[in-house]
Amino acid sequence: ADKVRIAHGLLSGGAYLHRNGIIHRDIKGDNIMLSEDFSVVLIDFSLAKLVNAAMFEGSSEPQNRFGDISGATHTVSQGTPTYRAPEVIRQEPYGLTSDCWSVGVVLLELLTGHTLKVEKDGQALRLIEEVKTKLPDQPFANLVRGLLEVDPLKRLGARAALNSNVF
Repeated sequence: ADKVRIAHGLLSGGAYLHRNGIIHRDIKGDNIMLSEDFSVVLIDFSLAKLVNAAMFEGSSEPQNRFGDISGATHTVSQGTPTYRAPEVIRQEPYGLTSDCWSVGVVLLELLTGHTLKVEKDGQALRLIEEVKTKLPDQPFANLVRGLLEVDPLKRLGARAALNSNVF
């Protein structure tokens, strides 16, 4: 129940940020505070970025991507390798679901009870893929798989993840 409460809090926080045109870009265990009842507070917005809200018109979940369209680019050397989404590592334009990848890594750590510590992006992706394939077919594990979808267009967004049968 505590893991579910933490997952719901992280995804609710992400959905709130994304709905308001903010991408956090550094979601990881070190940037999450928990209260005694396991309520979640995201902290450290030093890498956060406002995205062009005009690009959200008509979209139920904003999927703005950085790059030439918004005039904003991301320096991939920032952030923590273990939690960077594959598209960020590949230096491709990325969107709000890159935060959802990071939430997926945090939830994977929560599910397995182990922190994934690596120094290089390639190592992180291989380790995440290895651990992900060993997950059981259970609702919480399936939620984590959806957040850790390598293809950002297939990856669960925060609001979509909140509709998981886990909650």
